[in-house]
Amino acid sequence: MRGTPNSSGAPLRQAESLLEARSEPRFTDLFQLTPVGIALLDRDDRILDANAALRDLLGYQPTGLGAAELLHPAERSHELVSEEVGHRLLAHHGGEPIHCEVRSADSADRDGNRFRLVVFQDVTEQHHRAETLHHQATHDHPTGLLNRRGVHELLVTRLADPCGEIGVLYCDLDNFKRINESLGHEAGDELLAGLARRLVEELPAGCTPARLYGDEFLVTCTDLSACGGLDALTSVVSGLLCAEIPLRGRMISITASIGAALAREGVTADELIRQADVAMFAAKQRGRNSPPASPRGLALEEDLREALLHDGLQLHYQPILDRAGNAVLAEALVRWPHPEQGLLTPDVILPVAGQASLLADLDRWVLRTALREAGAWRTPDGRQPGVTINLAGLRPDSPHFEAEVSTAIANSSIDPHRVVLEVVETVLVDLPARPRQVMRRLGERGVRFAMDDFGTGYSSLARLKDLPTQIVKLDRRFVTGMASDPTDLGIVRAIIELARAMDRMCVAEGVETRTVRDLLTGLGADAQQGYLFSRPVPDAEFRALLIDPPWRTAR
Repeated sequence: MRGTPNSSGAPLRQAESLLEARSEPRFTDLFQLTPVGIALLDRDDRILDANAALRDLLGYQPTGLGAAELLHPAERSHELVSEEVGHRLLAHHGGEPIHCEVRSADSADRDGNRFRLVVFQDVTEQHHRAETLHHQATHDHPTGLLNRRGVHELLVTRLADPCGEIGVLYCDLDNFKRINESLGHEAGDELLAGLARRLVEELPAGCTPARLYGDEFLVTCTDLSACGGLDALTSVVSGLLCAEIPLRGRMISITASIGAALAREGVTADELIRQADVAMFAAKQRGRNSPPASPRGLALEEDLREALLHDGLQLHYQPILDRAGNAVLAEALVRWPHPEQGLLTPDVILPVAGQASLLADLDRWVLRTALREAGAWRTPDGRQPGVTINLAGLRPDSPHFEAEVSTAIANSSIDPHRVVLEVVETVLVDLPARPRQVMRRLGERGVRFAMDDFGTGYSSLARLKDLPTQIVKLDRRFVTGMASDPTDLGIVRAIIELARAMDRMCVAEGVETRTVRDLLTGLGADAQQGYLFSRPVPDAEFRALLIDPPWRTAR
């Protein structure tokens, strides 16, 4: 061993001999750490000498260096020996970090020269094993994200020393069960892993995703200001989790319910997660009115997507008659001639479209097709009935609603006065100012809006009065019972009078008997629609009905 100019190897050999002989109790525990690196430091913490084990550990001869120079750059602000026992990170000659347990003791040689003996035990392998075990305990195996324990530890650390406003989003995939039932649990795990990758790759800086249980994710943001606030972050996460994902040759539509919580002073990690969970549950409850999952599974969703791309759907039309028995309108109703399931009606199509996030695409197809086919309608006396189209996904508050409606009208060359767009009452009454202005602009061009299912939304008269609608459609549940139930009759009478007072056209749906027809006529309903006059029929049959209307006999 090479000594320094002021020292031979005697002090180090003396220290080693003391260890081997275990002649002093204070060296007993050091002796048991084998193999160990040993260094002797002077009073200025410069290394007087080092044994072969320490040189092998470091990959170089440290004699003459200051003790702090052995430390890894990440720990250069610390002292090598500040306690009797401590964990230190050293640097190998090649730059690799070395985890060591460091122990020290002051001693003196036979001549009374004071020195410090420092023993280094390499624990890098044990450290890596511990890190691996901790990673396994704090991370989710299928996705690689933090699990509940991991995100809890993260929040505890961040809440103890916050660097910005902290928020969490609790995310629960909607109807995820259908993936496992249709494609198997392995496919479900693949989908979860794919969503996890989207979160890791596309979340803003400062955001950490975690998977809690099953199809539940948590996103933690430690600096909301950098993300534009909690609402902006919610919008980003919603866009990542509510999307179409390729899975085993299919495009799978995924939606999620998201609850947000903001960290307040004194809140604990558990409380913050629980608050976000409660908010998510409330969001899911609000979304329970959306179409339920189709029992036919994902295959039907894929078939519907193909049918929309290749015009595999049909429209049937049901006439709407005025008091004189003229067909003034016809409601477009979608039909799907499925190659295996037969002719499917809206009660099957709409839930499938809703689950596949295809409602807006379905509305666009119906709008284009109905306006094109209605352009050829004409009665013997030259009248051209209008067409009404139910909207479920393409709504007035959709980003490009006005442009899409205008384009469809322009491409079909139909008179806008012949176009009626039906929207359910519960959607209309919640519309903010901007989409109402869109409706008014379209109305100025001649397009009319009908409030569908009128009487079922519990709307206040003040809200109804301000809505830019020209038609109200009396819900069939009141119409069908009005001949036998005085309550239904009273409701129908009140709605007809209310529509007249608000200068709206009133259309009664579900007319199936002459008694109901006569009651509605006597009460002043402007128009009627139902099986008494005609079932919904394909376009060619509807054009034939306009030439020779069978409802003349019904009257």
